[in-house]
Amino acid sequence: MEHAFPYRGVMLDFARLTERHDYYRSLLPLLKEWGYNVLHLHLADDTGCAVRFPSHPGLATAHAFTADEMRSFRDDARGYGLEVVPEIECFGHTGFITRFSKYAHLREAPKGAKWNGSVCVFHPEAQRIIEGLLTDVVDIFEPRVIHAGLDEVDFGYNPASAALLRKRPKNELFADHVVWCHDVVAGLGSRMAMWGDHLLHDAEGVIAGRTPRDTLIFDWHYYTDYEPSTMDFFTRRGFEVWGAPSIQRYGNIILSSDENFANLRQFSSWALERRGVTGMVATAWCPWRYVPGTIVYPMALAGRIFSCGGLEPDGFAERFAQDFWGLKGARAREAGHAVRTLYSLAPDRHLYWRIVYGVHPGSRTKMFTQEERRLSRERLAVVADARRTLARAIPAAARNADRLRDMVVGAQYLETVYRFGAAGRKRDPGWGRLLASMRRAWARTRHCGGVHYTRKAPTPPAPRDVDEIMRHVNRLAIHT
Repeated sequence: MEHAFPYRGVMLDFARLTERHDYYRSLLPLLKEWGYNVLHLHLADDTGCAVRFPSHPGLATAHAFTADEMRSFRDDARGYGLEVVPEIECFGHTGFITRFSKYAHLREAPKGAKWNGSVCVFHPEAQRIIEGLLTDVVDIFEPRVIHAGLDEVDFGYNPASAALLRKRPKNELFADHVVWCHDVVAGLGSRMAMWGDHLLHDAEGVIAGRTPRDTLIFDWHYYTDYEPSTMDFFTRRGFEVWGAPSIQRYGNIILSSDENFANLRQFSSWALERRGVTGMVATAWCPWRYVPGTIVYPMALAGRIFSCGGLEPDGFAERFAQDFWGLKGARAREAGHAVRTLYSLAPDRHLYWRIVYGVHPGSRTKMFTQEERRLSRERLAVVADARRTLARAIPAAARNADRLRDMVVGAQYLETVYRFGAAGRKRDPGWGRLLASMRRAWARTRHCGGVHYTRKAPTPPAPRDVDEIMRHVNRLAIHT
């Protein structure tokens, strides 16, 4: 089969939640089947570090891979034709370093901020830590490409960076660090990749002008209403670009939505028309953290879209039901239709917040109206019918029945949300039952001890309101 893009990748978010290691291995043959040839591993972030790096083993969080375990996983991935691109954050999203008291003096965050922010890369100690981690990455992965992160950075709060900012502008200091990271990675025999947002946001063009041209740029946009001119910005300056749409992100906490699928199709279509865009990577920033099996269909679909150049193959959902769950005939057709229905009715972030919290995201403005109530009533019956269809198919599933059960839990989640909206946000729609189902889904495939899951966690008391139960749900899923 001839593929539309030379490089077709999926990003697995190891950092925020490290799944059981055998789960990742079970994905490898599927990724090859779905058309991928790149496996982008997001190994560290504010909330965790998924590898016990020899230079700094204390940074690792629960269930992290040892260096030898990760080497073995790398070899398995290569056996399935997957090039591994490891990512270690080298500026922002470095709470996995600064959350420790012995490194608190390296933190870049406003006083009293709840997030970990960035590490002060202008401090010699921080540079030694980053260089040590990058050296470990090369030793473990032997990668052609190392992703250095460098996205969503804010700095100037640490005394060391604040002193520098009194002498030089922020974009110049950022460019200094990009060049430093590039030189470290090049000196280790690899090529640097980075997210492209800071190059785009620098109106003076200093960062783009000073970034070495052999840097691989990941151009990330997660919505459909963006201009493809960002790809042109990079390619005109001589960069090789990989597009990075999202199959699941913050705001799609249980099920991807049609907006995600439209983002995959549109981004791929635009990228295919542009010389210099050689790859696509499907990012999953909130992957399978809540209900594991609901990410599988979007992951499979993204691989096919990257292979076909933006086209969603006709009948893909039915073939997925046949191939992944082992369903046949009418069962496969019905299950495929039900899956496509669920994703098409999943709320985007704005609708989710208006129903669940009664406000617009990021504001206190009350936004739940009769329209949200009408939408909830309209979607509730259709979602319930899709859930029943998938539940009836479970006994007939010859493969991956647990993942089909997860899809039923995902449908239960949608039902619960829309039942709450249909009742005007005034009656308990069954949050406790939903939480119990999510816990069972969690326990089927995940570590059930330590930081990721409270030991013998009791069923929480009846919530006073939906916010309280969703906080309980979030505690199951967010690494603390």
